[in-house]
Amino acid sequence: MSFTVIAYHTPDDLYRQHAELLAYSLDALGIAYHFQEIESKSWLGATAFKPEFIRNTMETLDSDVLFLDIDCVVRSDITAFYDQLNADIACHIRPSGELISGTLYFRQSTACVQLLESWIQQLKDHPEQWDQVALHEVLKRHDIDLKVEKLPASHVFIFDLTAEENPGMQPVIEHLQASRESRHRTKMKTLKYRILTPLGIYPKSTRRLKARRQRVDDIARQYGVTFRHPYRA
Repeated sequence: MSFTVIAYHTPDDLYRQHAELLAYSLDALGIAYHFQEIESKSWLGATAFKPEFIRNTMETLDSDVLFLDIDCVVRSDITAFYDQLNADIACHIRPSGELISGTLYFRQSTACVQLLESWIQQLKDHPEQWDQVALHEVLKRHDIDLKVEKLPASHVFIFDLTAEENPGMQPVIEHLQASRESRHRTKMKTLKYRILTPLGIYPKSTRRLKARRQRVDDIARQYGVTFRHPYRA
């Protein structure tokens, strides 16, 4: 195998548990990985660290890398697929045109280093930008000799949303949407939430959060562990 899975996470209990789940899935498949714990940042700040983390990790590893968001699990052996990729970078772009950065493949190449430096600079120039939006803009205007391949949706499979959009599709890399925890907690403070919830009317964020927690619990049980959710939904 010529690639290493890389990921990072903040030091809170939620993301540490997700790191453990991802590690369980990779260990079961015999896939090499490198995780790093970073200082606590805002959600946007943590995502903006992505290109810098990838660049720094590639400098220390003698392999291509497959970056994964920490809140995912690998459901089947991906070795053959990524070993045969003939690309500098591979990512998924939805039919809507949106680039998804939860799963990204990078080859050890000068072109990739140049791309990562441009991505880092784009986020410095536009600190309000989401990391995947910044990457997409850099890719659209890149003037370096860069070979790009598109990943199938099964490699950035959001456990419920991708299943709704692609009935029957089996996940290869399944993303579990830990960000729903913080988004829902913010909505809990709104007047609308405080009025509707006692009436038994639950907003979409509550339903999505409960679906996430059920899926995480199902996966955790497969590895013989219990996932401690941060607060009552």
